[in-house]
Formats: sequence, structure tokens, C-alpha cells
Amino acid sequence: MIQTANEAIKQNESTVTIFFGSNKKIANIVVMAGNTAVKKGVNAVEIVKKVAPIIGGGGGGKINFAQGGGPKPQNLQEAIRKAKELIKIQLEK
Repeated sequence: MIQTANEAIKQNESTVTIFFGSNKKIANIVVMAGNTAVKKGVNAVEIVKKVAPIIGGGGGGKINFAQGGGPKPQNLQEAIRKAKELIKIQLEK
């Protein structure tokens, strides 16, 4: 997944990728942002730190790459909605 996201970002620096996944016990999130997306206001670590609590956990990283996880995969749909909302807000600043 990360390699695919990295390739997409190399092709277009405005790209933001968000991966969510679970194995029924643990949910994970990975956010990656290209340099242009970061310059426009996207902050991957801020997204992860605000979304990971929804899935019962935490996370961290850098402005262009962050990851997190938690034990509540049943909340993934809510986490996805929140991540989309946060990206929109960041880009509107």
C-alpha cells in the first residue's frame, strides 16, 4: 500500500492518500501527502492524531506521512468521514 501511495505522490505532488484497514481486532490508518499538498495546508500527522481516537487509539508521524491504529475497527466508517472532513478544512485555510 505505501509503495503504491508513494508512486502516486511522485507522479503528482498534490496527491493525498489515506489508507484504512482492519483485521477485525485492530484498525489502522496511514496518511501520505505530497509536497504540493503540504504547501496547500495538508498535515498528515494532524489528521491521524484527530482520527485515531475514533478507532480507539493514537498515532503520529510527520507533516507528510503519519500512521495510527486502535482496537475499534467498527468505527472505521466514522473515521473515514472525519478524515475527509479534515482534509477539506485544511485545504480551505
